[in-house]
Order: sequence, then C-alpha cells, then structure tokens
Amino acid sequence: MPVIKKTIAMLKATTACRFRYSLLLLTLLPGFVFTSSAQLYISGKVIDASDNLPIAGVAIHSTGGEGTISDENGNFNLKIIPPTTFTFSHLAYNKSSIKIADHAYKEPVIIALSPKMIGLQEVSVIASFASERQTPVAISTIDQAHIQSQLGSQTFPEIMKMKPGIYATPQGGGFGDAKISIRGFQQENIGLLLNGVPVSSVENGLVYWSNWNGLAEATQAIQIQRGLGASRVALNSVGGTINIITRPAEAKAGGGIRYMVTDYGNQQTSLRLSSGLMENGLAVTFLGSRTVGPGYVDATYVDAWSWFLNAS
Repeated sequence: MPVIKKTIAMLKATTACRFRYSLLLLTLLPGFVFTSSAQLYISGKVIDASDNLPIAGVAIHSTGGEGTISDENGNFNLKIIPPTTFTFSHLAYNKSSIKIADHAYKEPVIIALSPKMIGLQEVSVIASFASERQTPVAISTIDQAHIQSQLGSQTFPEIMKMKPGIYATPQGGGFGDAKISIRGFQQENIGLLLNGVPVSSVENGLVYWSNWNGLAEATQAIQIQRGLGASRVALNSVGGTINIITRPAEAKAGGGIRYMVTDYGNQQTSLRLSSGLMENGLAVTFLGSRTVGPGYVDATYVDAWSWFLNAS
C-alpha cells in the first residue's frame, strides 16, 4: 500500500513538471518568432530614371527609424521590421517612397529616381562699363564718333594719346606697330581687355597692335583707367587698364561703305552690313575691311584683311 501511494505521488510530480515546461515553452515561443522577424534585411540599388546610372549618396529612411545611404554604385542594405515604408531622397532628384510587405524582403529592389528640373531666370552676361564722375577711379572714355572722325590712318593706340597721362606713338616695325604707356608704365604693365576679357600676351604682357588691324571699325567705345585698380582676373595692370568695347548687333537694318586714302598711298576700304532685328529675334551685324599700300616707311608694305561678326 505505501508503495502504491509513493508511485502515484511520483506520477503527479512528473505531470506537474511537464506542464510547467510546456507552459514556459509556449510563453517563450512568440518571443523567438518576433526576434527572428526583426532581423530581416532589404537590399537593392538606386538608379537614375533617365539613364539607368547608379546614384550615390541617396538618403534612405524607414518609418521604423532605420536609415542608410547608398554607396558609390547605388547599392544599399538595411535591416527592417516589415511591413514598413521607405523614403529615398537626394538633393538633385525627386523624393520617392515604397512600401515593403512581409514577403518582399527576399528580392533586391530597384529604385529609379527622376532628376529635378529647376527653372532659372534669364541671366545676361555683359562687359563692365564704368561711368565717368560716378566711378571712384581715374577713367577716360572715347566714344565711337570720336574714333571714326579722329583716327584716320593712325595706328589704333594713337587715338588714346590725347587723354591725360597717356603716351602713344607708332613704331617702325611695320604697319600698325605702336607702343603705349600710361603714367610712365610701359605696355608690359598695362592690362588690355576686349569686352572685359584679357588679350595681352600671357608671356610678357605685350600687345602686338599690328595683329589688330581693323579693330577701330568694330569698336563701340574705349575706356582707359589710369593707375592700379581692382580686377576679377589676374592682370599686370599696375600702370592702368584699357577696355575696348566692340559694337553690338544693330536693331535696325542697314549698312555703309567707307573709303580712305593717305598722301603716301595707303588705302582702306571698309564695309558694314546689319540685318536688323529679324522675326526670329536674332540680329546680325558684319564688319569687314581691307588695308593696302606701300606704307609710310620704306619696306612696310601692307595688304591686310579683317572682319568682325556679331550675332545676338
């Protein structure tokens, strides 16, 4: 009888222990399942929708707080807790969002972002032009009318010799050769600009004026700044700066021809033609000239052609 009671007690204890183990297992099982589902990963690639090239540096964020950035090949890899929504953003592309379901993490995703189209206002780039007695520098301006009436057969720099602090004279090397100085500084220390663009020699700062035959016909104005001044580019303009502004395209259609001859036989013929403002909004102006003659000095014969075309 005592043996039977002892056997029954042992069976009850074993059953209670098994029940407790089963209850513990049922309690921990959802935690294991949750832990397993929380360690899923999503991978993919971000590309440009216009050319299918990879995009680097795309910021990727999920609603769960996870985030990463695409690498130089556009690839990314991120731990997720599905379902979730991902947002892809980049400064140069439109933002995009996708929703990842429970079953979608197994396959890599391809995200195509469309480039942003930013419309800018019209930008006009023009040469700098100073106003006399309003700009705090010592400047002189020579307009087109003065150039056409006073230059004649002189070299181009000689039109500037009547301005204060400027000395210009022709040279004997050939037609058009000349030198100019401002406040005693030679050409090497004078900056020459054409519509605000430096044209002096990058080697020594010299200007070979014989190469600029016919420039007078295409010049709208000349501005001369005496002394050192500020510049947006590196210039050897210790003595001063000369800025030559060329003629713009004319709004009215027309043209003209001019012929000049010197007492020593040099002749110059120049032609000007302008289309005026056309229906398509374009205006074209053409200037051409030819200079021929024996020259003032023996062995300085010249036969030079020049042309200038402006379309705007």
